[in-house]
Amino acid sequence: MSSQNEQKYDFPLIPRQSFLFEDLKNTLSDIINLLNTPSALRSIVSLKTLQNLTCNIPFFRQLIQDYDEKAHFECCMCLKHMHYDKKDIVCRYGDEAEWFYIILHGKVKVFIPDEHGRRLKECTVLMTGCAFGEFALLKNRTRSATIVCLEDSDFAVLGKSDFLKILGAFTSKKFDENARFLKALPLFADWALNSLVQLSYYFRPIRFKRNQKVFLEGEPADFVYIVKNGEVEISKQSLQKSPSETIIGTHGRPLPNFKKPYIHTYNRISIIGPGEIIGDNDALNNIFYTKTCKCYSSQADLFQITTFEFKKRIRSEESLSILAEKNTFRNNHQNFAMRIIQQVQLPMRKIPRIKALANKKLASEIKAIWHSSIKTIRGPLPALDSSHRSSVSMITSPFYKDLGYNKASESKII
Repeated sequence: MSSQNEQKYDFPLIPRQSFLFEDLKNTLSDIINLLNTPSALRSIVSLKTLQNLTCNIPFFRQLIQDYDEKAHFECCMCLKHMHYDKKDIVCRYGDEAEWFYIILHGKVKVFIPDEHGRRLKECTVLMTGCAFGEFALLKNRTRSATIVCLEDSDFAVLGKSDFLKILGAFTSKKFDENARFLKALPLFADWALNSLVQLSYYFRPIRFKRNQKVFLEGEPADFVYIVKNGEVEISKQSLQKSPSETIIGTHGRPLPNFKKPYIHTYNRISIIGPGEIIGDNDALNNIFYTKTCKCYSSQADLFQITTFEFKKRIRSEESLSILAEKNTFRNNHQNFAMRIIQQVQLPMRKIPRIKALANKKLASEIKAIWHSSIKTIRGPLPALDSSHRSSVSMITSPFYKDLGYNKASESKII
């Protein structure tokens, strides 16, 4: 058995429900009945029916999209049904891997060894539509986690030989594609492709829809994300003074004002695009998320890795230096955006005083950061490939578009 440092997870580290069957109650019993029929006795009509009933399960939907329907049809020939009651153990840490699992209905909890390997700790919860167990089958490893049912659960399962015959090439291909994507990022440019293939086992794809939150400011920084497709919005919470309002009652006396003196607002400070890493600065500093992230485009595909694994894998001085440089650049521009927003939101009666006391300091800061942004926008960051230039741009940010920055304003500041 490999050491803990070499251990790979064979389950998705995604604490969210990946899919909801809209008509699960109507189809689940049909699926189970077909899966309980011996493979040799399944007719072509039965297999086609099973194929139609399972085509919207996320795993098979991805399989059809990236591979072909033939693989899905072959899976339907070999899939079996397993049922576990609440609190039953599906598999134990260290056991030999025999099955690949797809959750048809139910919920399971994942337990992995702690940093010292002395006891198991809760890691995540997997729900309907999630699949797990592929890595141990592909690499002929033992189970990397203990899986316990939180409620009565039904699974569609593939035996090891069937999985390797039908899905082995498909799964390996996906890991290779993920490795090539990582290779194109500045952070991993100097990594060997084989090392990135191994690293890709720790990243799990996760898809978000417009306005769906990735993480909230103040939440524990448990995960780091890489944007694969689409865009996400980074925003920062701030306190804004409520406008004063006096209400006169029927007797000519002012009524009590029950409004809160300050209100919380979320202010957009940047839009992040493909190839960008999110949450790494908070994760490396062992703090909570300092900003809020949500999906900005119609949908966005992100890779997710646990903070524990990210810190354990990204340890070279060169990689840490690239991250530090990127975070310094991004933080400068996001802090600049927040200062502009705060100035805009100040009550009008305070603006003259602010101008009188801080005009020189603010102008100096704006000029310094503006020169930095223009220099960076005109050329790639040091050690950054031009195909993955930072998307945190002062020019392209919708916030700055709204303020009307253009070439003329640039010349005025310079």
